Amino acid sequence: MQLTAQEYFFFIIFITGLLGFLRGWRREIVSLAFLLAAILFLAVGGGTWVADLVFVRIPFAFGNSTQVPPAPSASTITLTSIVTFLIIVALGYLIGNRAFPKPSLPFDRIMGIIPGIIAGVAIYTLIANTPIAAVLSSIDIRASSPDQGVVGSSLLLLFLIVIAVVIIGLISASAKKSAPKK
Repeated sequence: MQLTAQEYFFFIIFITGLLGFLRGWRREIVSLAFLLAAILFLAVGGGTWVADLVFVRIPFAFGNSTQVPPAPSASTITLTSIVTFLIIVALGYLIGNRAFPKPSLPFDRIMGIIPGIIAGVAIYTLIANTPIAAVLSSIDIRASSPDQGVVGSSLLLLFLIVIAVVIIGLISASAKKSAPKK
């Protein structure tokens, strides 16, 4: 059974929303900032810059040759972009975990779903709009190619989910405060 583009989208949203719930909103906001910074870095050509640095500039600077190595290939740039993205996101998760304690209140966990959903949309959009989609399609992942139209057609549903999460979070916060003391 192969996942459709919409099932693939909601699978990513579910996983990132669950991670947001488990980590809490404070940690997830830090991770989201790093995720969005990584996407912006790659969007402005950061993957090409890192590949050029690693495979051309550093070997030339420390090599014995006076000849500049050839420019990295497209597949090398794509692989370098993926690794760079994963390193920046992992750094965000580590810093988020170090900066804030585990969430202790249900409100903190429930509100973590919102930045998790935003992270899921960002990840899906990145996958749909970059050569990463070609790499994923070459691997047998049993999912259709990501489609940017899925995000647009699902925005109303995502908005309703976020509104429901906010309402549930506010109810959980007020229920905790109004509980009688023993």
